[in-house]
Amino acid sequence: MILVSIALALLAVLGAPLFAVIATSAMVGLSREDTDLMSMALDLLGLADLQFLSAIPLFTFAGYVLSESNAPQRLVRVTNAVLGWMPGGLALVCLAACAFFTAFTGASGVTIIALGAILYPALKQDGYDDKFNLGLVTSSGSLGLLFAPSLPLILYGVIAEQPIDELFLAGILPGLLMLAMLGGWSLWVNRNNRKPFGDFSLREVGAALREAIWELPLPFVVLGGIYSGFFAVSEAAAITALYVLIVEVGGTVGDIESQPFLEAIRQMRLEVGSARALFLHLVLVPYVTSAGELKTKPTQHSVKELRSIGLQPDILVCRSEQALPKSARAKIALFSNVEERAVISFRDLEDSIYRAPQALKQQGIDDVVVERLQLDCKAADLDDWD
Repeated sequence: MILVSIALALLAVLGAPLFAVIATSAMVGLSREDTDLMSMALDLLGLADLQFLSAIPLFTFAGYVLSESNAPQRLVRVTNAVLGWMPGGLALVCLAACAFFTAFTGASGVTIIALGAILYPALKQDGYDDKFNLGLVTSSGSLGLLFAPSLPLILYGVIAEQPIDELFLAGILPGLLMLAMLGGWSLWVNRNNRKPFGDFSLREVGAALREAIWELPLPFVVLGGIYSGFFAVSEAAAITALYVLIVEVGGTVGDIESQPFLEAIRQMRLEVGSARALFLHLVLVPYVTSAGELKTKPTQHSVKELRSIGLQPDILVCRSEQALPKSARAKIALFSNVEERAVISFRDLEDSIYRAPQALKQQGIDDVVVERLQLDCKAADLDDWD
């Protein structure tokens, strides 16, 4: 048995999946007790029949979407607006934000990744000790596991056969108590880090609340629905997943609404080859009437964002109130890594949108497309269109 334990420990260290190591150790223990291993399959089958077990993947999905969106930044802004003005307030901001976020992601590791990159540099800049910063971020994230809809509480309820809603209720007081104690400890440890009272801004609080208006109702929807008897835990999980999907992926906040499509475009070009796919980016080049000049910076930033996710435009169609001079096209081409002849000046059409094909052809966009895609075709004939 000792050799088996050592072997399992080595497998875990070497990177074997922990669920496989744990399952193997359980099977070895059952076999030593002369227990039929078929009982494990029967127990798993019994767990699969539990209706509220479906809440786990649904809450996991909701937490993953929240962590991939800008919800962490909005949550930090709200807590910072409410608590950040007081001395030691940033530590309390870290506690509140991490605990709230972990409750929905179900994993303190996700919270450390999503919020740690925001809060750790801020704590360090505010004069807090490095060791304290690391301990605060990791421990406060773990406290969120006591609040609904915590996945560990659901798993414990499944294994211990305890009512999930009662476990959610039982975790509130210990969680708040531990948050209060850790908050008091944070203030005491950093009592020598004297910071003056900041300016409490109702305008900032209002702006932060408006920005996070779609995420803040989540705990009230989940807990209110469960304890009012309006829906069960599994139904609350389904509603939470649907709500987060609508809010974060598209329709309301829409943080990641276009990311899947951009990633699909990037992968498609890899699969079919650069000779069979062309990236054309339509951008707006603002014209400042008072100054009488065109601003190319927005175009450069737009291309930079695309390049950061692996998309390099082949053609830029630049819409503007005025035609782009050669100097502006050369500047855009230089900073966007696009050929100058592939920077198309597309002035707003005043009379009819149906003149767009002729206007684009005059800029030579059809020649660039044919050359990039290596097409063998005749010259464009727009006589009938004219």
